[in-house]
Amino acid sequence: MFAQKLIYVLGLAFVVTACANSRDRNSAVAMNAPSNAISPSRIQTVMASSDVSLRIVLRTTESLSLELRNNSDHPIFVSYVPPEKGSTTSFLSYSLQIKTPEATDFREFGEGFHHVPNLHPIKSQSAVTFSLVQYPKDVGEYRVQVGYYEDDDVCRMISERLTEMSDAERKRADEGRKYVFSDSFLGSGMRKNR
Repeated sequence: MFAQKLIYVLGLAFVVTACANSRDRNSAVAMNAPSNAISPSRIQTVMASSDVSLRIVLRTTESLSLELRNNSDHPIFVSYVPPEKGSTTSFLSYSLQIKTPEATDFREFGEGFHHVPNLHPIKSQSAVTFSLVQYPKDVGEYRVQVGYYEDDDVCRMISERLTEMSDAERKRADEGRKYVFSDSFLGSGMRKNR
């Protein structure tokens, strides 16, 4: 039991450290932290395949539930709390992006998560549902971004090496990270949906 808790705490420390370090390299995954420097060309190189999707399944004026679906023939690895039963998790790490009425592109929005779960698999042909921690109230068009890994060797390296990864290993982890985006939705400060 103590060993499990220690591994979980070390895993959390690693993910937070890796995200903080990688944020400077334009690749925050499990953080909801500002990263205004992500260029469109960088996003194009790490975008998700059509085998992984993120869709809105329920939206009210104050909440949003999403489904992260893995339609590939292999597992993907995501920072989330595995559900005790069913497919709804109590928390999945994501970042929120905003496009204001004056802007042409989405940019990172909001504060970062200070504690995030370790990476866990989502099996082939399965899905996990989750809700936003807080529905955005500012005026703007939003979308949710989730980072994931497809390479189980990279995931194993992250899990085994934790905070002791070399720069080359961190680079390999950053390069192995992919992103999937939800459809856009409007913050509760706007009156009508597009």
